[in-house]
Amino acid sequence: METNLKNQKTSDEEATQATKSQEESLKSQFLSEMDSSKDSLKSQIQSFSVQESSLTGTNAYDSSQSSQILTLKSQALSDSNKEMTDLNSTLTDLETKISLQKQDNQYSQVFAEQTGILHVLPDSLGMKKIPIGTTIAEIYPSLKADTQVNLTSYIPSTQIAGVKVGQKFRFIVQQDLPKAEILTGTIKQIDSAPTTFKEGNAYKVFATTTIKSKDLPNIRYGLQGKTVTIIGKKTYFNYYLDKVLGKNR
Repeated sequence: METNLKNQKTSDEEATQATKSQEESLKSQFLSEMDSSKDSLKSQIQSFSVQESSLTGTNAYDSSQSSQILTLKSQALSDSNKEMTDLNSTLTDLETKISLQKQDNQYSQVFAEQTGILHVLPDSLGMKKIPIGTTIAEIYPSLKADTQVNLTSYIPSTQIAGVKVGQKFRFIVQQDLPKAEILTGTIKQIDSAPTTFKEGNAYKVFATTTIKSKDLPNIRYGLQGKTVTIIGKKTYFNYYLDKVLGKNR
């Protein structure tokens, strides 16, 4: 029995020793795993620190780049707005010039309400600029058979006494023709006051006549010639009798 007790005591001691040894092994393994975990955590912390530093630098670079982009964009927008303003100003100037040119073109063209012969007034010839409203030309009716035209003559004041409205008026055209062109009309108006010339005073007399078809080839507006006013009629006998008697009627 004593032997059995010794053997049992020895067996218990060995079991206890084995348990302690196992605990030491587990403790050592745990500590080792803790150290490994600690080192891993430190490594991760360092890695995170590096990444954080890198990310912070990247953000700063990105922020700087973004600031530069915003600056460039703002400058580009400013230049674009300035260019647009300049273009609008140029466009406004061009539209103003075009409008003025259209007005000039409008006033530089002459339109007649009816067809006829254009007669440019002498005073307007050679003028580079003509004030608005100035009469520069007149439209005369086209010359054709049965056209009524005006005849104008200046009669010296010494001969106007016997001239009256309604009398016959002959206009002899000064042209180099085999046969003289004579137009016969009627006096319609006599100026109440004379016009002064170097040669003396003369009254302006207006007459009208109707052109015949045979007159058309030799008749133009602006022709000059001589005028004869018929202040009365007499026979050849009376004409020579008055000359003999010295009468002047």
